[in-house]
Amino acid sequence: MDNRDGFDILCDRLNTHLHEPEWQQRLLEEISQQEPQNIAKLIKTILDRNSDYEQWLHRDLLLAGRCLVQNVQNLKVTDNSLCQDILQRLVELEAGDRLRVGQNVRHKLLKVLCSFSGTDFEAQVLQLLKDRAKLIDKWRLVDYQAALGEKERAIASLLTWMDNSDPIIGYCVSERLRKLGDGSQEVVSLLLAQLEDENADIRRATVSTLGKLGNNSQTVINALLARLEDECPRVRSITAYTLGHLGNSSQKVISALFALLQDENPLMRYKACNSLRMLDNSQTFMSVLLAQLENENFQIRSRAAYAFGRLKYTSETAINALMLRLNDENAEVRYRASLALSYLGNTSDKVVNTLISQLEDENAKVRYWATKALAELGYVSEIVINALVSRLEDENAEVRGGAADALSSLSDRSNIVINALLEKLEDENEFVRRSVVYALGMSGNTSDTVVTSLVAKLEDEESSVRQAAISSLGELGNASDLVVSALVDRLEDENEDADIYCYAIGALVGYLGQSSEPVITALIKQLSNTNGGVFSNAAEALERLGNPDRRTIDPLLAQLDNSELAVNRRAAYSLGYFSKQSSEFLPAIIEWIEQHQDSKFLGYGIDALWLAIEGREVKIPIDNGVSSVSLVMG
Repeated sequence: MDNRDGFDILCDRLNTHLHEPEWQQRLLEEISQQEPQNIAKLIKTILDRNSDYEQWLHRDLLLAGRCLVQNVQNLKVTDNSLCQDILQRLVELEAGDRLRVGQNVRHKLLKVLCSFSGTDFEAQVLQLLKDRAKLIDKWRLVDYQAALGEKERAIASLLTWMDNSDPIIGYCVSERLRKLGDGSQEVVSLLLAQLEDENADIRRATVSTLGKLGNNSQTVINALLARLEDECPRVRSITAYTLGHLGNSSQKVISALFALLQDENPLMRYKACNSLRMLDNSQTFMSVLLAQLENENFQIRSRAAYAFGRLKYTSETAINALMLRLNDENAEVRYRASLALSYLGNTSDKVVNTLISQLEDENAKVRYWATKALAELGYVSEIVINALVSRLEDENAEVRGGAADALSSLSDRSNIVINALLEKLEDENEFVRRSVVYALGMSGNTSDTVVTSLVAKLEDEESSVRQAAISSLGELGNASDLVVSALVDRLEDENEDADIYCYAIGALVGYLGQSSEPVITALIKQLSNTNGGVFSNAAEALERLGNPDRRTIDPLLAQLDNSELAVNRRAAYSLGYFSKQSSEFLPAIIEWIEQHQDSKFLGYGIDALWLAIEGREVKIPIDNGVSSVSLVMG
C-alpha cells in the first residue's frame, strides 16, 4: 500500500467496513502498516465516527483501544495525548455500573485492557484501574492485576479471600488459581495452611484447589491424608476424590483409601471406591475383602459386598463369594450382594437365576433392590421379564414401582408387559403410577390404548405422575391432535405447577416439534410467568421454533427489568436472537433503552442491542462477583 493512496483507500475501508467482523483484523493490520502520524489520524477517525448506538455499545472506543495496543511504540511518541484519552475513557467505562453497561461490552473491554500486557502502557493502565478500585468489581481487578504485571499480588488477594465462609467464593478462588496455573511453593504453602482453618467450607475449597493445581508432592499428599480424618464428611469426601485425581498410587495412599471402604458415610465409601479404581487396578485387596465378607459384623459384610461391585472384581472367586452372601441372614447384606453382582456385568445363568430368586425374598427391601439389580445387569430374557411382571402385584408399593422401573430399563415391548403395566396405571400408590407411566413411555408402544391411557394420566392428582405422563407422551413421539391439545391444556391451566409447564414445553417443542398457533400462543403466555424456569423454557422453545412473533416483544422487554439473573439474560438473548429474523424487534429494543435510562438493569437492554447489531457468538463470563458461569450470546 503506497503512502497517500494507501491511506485514502484505508480511510474508505474504515468508513465502509469499520465494524464488520470479517474485516476488523485486516483493518487493524493495515492501520499498523501506516506511518505513526497516519495511525493517529486513523484512530481519531474511528473515535469520531460516532457509529450507530455508540453511546451504549462503545464499539468505536473499543476498536480504538485495540488499535492502540498494536501501535503503542509509535503513538506514545507521536500523539501521547491521544493515548491518554483512550486509556482514560476505557478505564472510566470499566468503572461504570456493570448492570448498566452490559456484559457484552464488559467482556470486550476486559480483553482490550488485558491486551496492554507487556506494552509500555501496562503499568499505567493498571494504575488507572487501581485508582478507580472502589468502583471496579474486585474479581475483575484481580484479573487485571494478573494480566498486567502483578500476578503475585493477584494470587495474594485470592488467597486472603479463601477466609470467606461462602463456599462459592472458595470455588471461584480455586478456579482463578487454577487458570493462573500457579503451583508455586509459596502458593502451595499458603494453601496447606488453609487446611487447618476452623471453617469446613474453607478446608473443602482448599482441598479442591490443591487437586486442581495438580501438585502431588509428598508434602501435599501427607497433608491430604490427614484430611481423611477431618470431622466434616464433605471435607473427607473431596479429599478422597482429590487423592485419586492426583494419581499418587503409593501404598500409603492406597491403604488409606481402602480403609475408607468401611466408613459409616456412604458417600465416603463411594468416593473411596472411585479413587481406588483410578489408582489401583490390581487384585491387591481382594483377599481382604473376601475375609470381610465373612466378618461377624453385618455392616462390614455389607460394605465389603458394595466394594466388590464398585471395584469391579470380576473373578470367579469374587462372583462365588458374593452369591453366597445372597443367603446372608442380614437383609442389607443380601441386597448389597445382589447389586454388586449386577455391577460386575456377569450374565451367566447362575447369576441371573440367583438374582431372580431374590425377587421372592421375605424382605421387601431385598426384593426392591433385586429389581434394581436386574435392571442394572441389563439382561433380557423371558424368565427375567416374567419374574418382573409378577412383582407388579407385590404387596409392597416400592417393589411394584421398582419392577416397573426395571421393565422400563429393559425396554421389553411384549403385549404381556404392556397389558400388565396398563393394569397398574390406577395403583393406589403415587410412586407405582409414576414408574408405570414412565415404563409405558419407554416401551415405544404408540397404540391408541397406550396413548389414551397416558393422556388420562395428565389429570392425575399427583404432580409427579402428570410429569411422567408428559415425558412419556413426548418420548413416544405421538403428535396427534389429542396429545397436542392435552399438553396445551396443561400449559394454559393457571393452577398448574411450574414444573408441569416446563415438562409440557419440553414435550411439545423438544420432542414433538409443534409450532401450531395454539402452541405458539400458549408459549407466549408463559413469557410473562414470574417463575424464571418457566419463562426461560418458553423463550428457548420459541427460539427453537424460529418464530419471531411480534407478540413476544412486550413480555420479553418486561423481563429485562426482572431481578432474577437467569431471566433478564435469557430475555436479552431472545430479543437479540429474534431481531435477526424480524425488523420489528430492533426498534422496540432501542425504544426500551431510551425509556429506561435510569433503570439499574439498563445493561440487559444493551446486551440485547449488542446481539441485534453484532449478530455473532460471544462467550460472556458472568462477573457477578462470585460466578464463573458463561452465557453464549449469538
